[in-house]
Amino acid sequence: MLLPTMNEKEIRREIFADHEVVQRKMDHDARRQWRVVLKSRTKDNPPVMYDYRSPQKNTWLYIIKTYKKRNVFYPIIYYYNKRGLTAYQLTEKDGLLIYTSHFFTRFRERMSLDIADPLELLKRFFWVNHEINYEDVNYRDGQVDGVMGVCVDGITLGKRDNIANSTLNRTFLSKKMMFAHQQMPHRYMKHDLDRKVKGEKGPDPNKLEAAALMYVGMENLLKLNAYKLDEEHLVNLRKQLEETKGMIPEGMIDEMKRQAFGKGED
Repeated sequence: MLLPTMNEKEIRREIFADHEVVQRKMDHDARRQWRVVLKSRTKDNPPVMYDYRSPQKNTWLYIIKTYKKRNVFYPIIYYYNKRGLTAYQLTEKDGLLIYTSHFFTRFRERMSLDIADPLELLKRFFWVNHEINYEDVNYRDGQVDGVMGVCVDGITLGKRDNIANSTLNRTFLSKKMMFAHQQMPHRYMKHDLDRKVKGEKGPDPNKLEAAALMYVGMENLLKLNAYKLDEEHLVNLRKQLEETKGMIPEGMIDEMKRQAFGKGED
């Protein structure tokens, strides 16, 4: 059973030891699920989410997509530690995708979800975003310092540990944040960045922080997708990113990069 006192090695050992039993359960449910599909005689074959408590008293949920020649499984184990609800999603190559309570808090805030229960929030995230495509992020001195994951609801930013074969998803940006107002973040945030309080105070610090985080995400999206754009579009995007950068205090963008890709859980 996963316990708050376990270190990462102990957690990993417990997860993969328990996964053997969970895999047998998933295989059984997949066969039953496929029989339902055959009987329905419909072209629709939606994924199904299951809850499971293993004999080792670990709490799992898994999503199954059934096909004629194969099944696709998305197993997630979760537990409560001193920081709150934490989840580990297993990958096909014995890897782990880690999601902290901090990540789910950001997901709720940036998706504007009215879901108070942490477990229901976790289920909402994985039901929609159980498939994430990751890309290495080069943002400092040409070195890979983090990863960006693209999912249905937006993007995740985090840190990859190649030795442990794990990815820590540190924070989340919604599509609304990233692509509002014709897909350019500076248009989305400009009014708030220029907001004055009683004509004395500068821009709202919370909005500046959000702007810096969006800049980080957009900067890396542009790097990864530049080859898909024509030269004129590319020049315009880079110009508007520079305008956005000019609105943000010096050092704040680097701080957001440290938060998104740096060490530690949160």
